[in-house]
This record gives sequence, C-alpha cells and structure tokens, in this order.
Amino acid sequence: MARAEAAYERSANDYERERRILQQEPGATSKTAVENKLANRDKAAADVKALRASVAAAQDQLAYTYLNASFKGMVVAQYVQNFEHVAAQQSILRILDSSRIEIVVSIP
Repeated sequence: MARAEAAYERSANDYERERRILQQEPGATSKTAVENKLANRDKAAADVKALRASVAAAQDQLAYTYLNASFKGMVVAQYVQNFEHVAAQQSILRILDSSRIEIVVSIP
C-alpha cells in the first residue's frame, strides 16, 4: 500500500511540474507529455483505490475467521481441525455451558 501511495505522490508531482512548465514556457514541453503525466497520475490513483478496496475486503473476510460463543463454557468436542475449510451450518465444536448443568444426587 505504501508503495502505491508513494507512486501516486511521485506521479502527481511529475504531472504538476510538467503542467507548470507548459504554462510558464510552452516550448519547453509538449501537451502530450503533460497528458501522459496526467494519465500516469490517474492510473496511480486508481491503483491506490483498488488496493484500499482489496484491504477492506480482506479485513471483512478476516472477520469471518473468528468464532465467539454467546456464553462462557468449555469445549468438549472438536469436529474439525485447525485451518480446515468448513461450510455454513457445519458443526465445528461442542461447547458445554457450565452454568446450566444440573446434577441429581441420591443420598441414602
């Protein structure tokens, strides 16, 4: 990301420099050179935007890699191994909710 942002800054500076030269000394550079610098700047801006979208999508996907239970408990069975792909609605763990355990004891 930093490389793409640096490339954008460099191309933006190149475009501004070329544009100023064209305005101040029209014979020192061509309009085509300014248009090429503008195209390079716009491409670099698009690259930065695409990378930001990729980062956002990766962060969104990362959110799906964590499992959180709605209660405190203990894992009593694990049905899949680490890094194994799972499908929606597939059982992954069995968690024992220790706050709801009922024990019946008979005393003679």
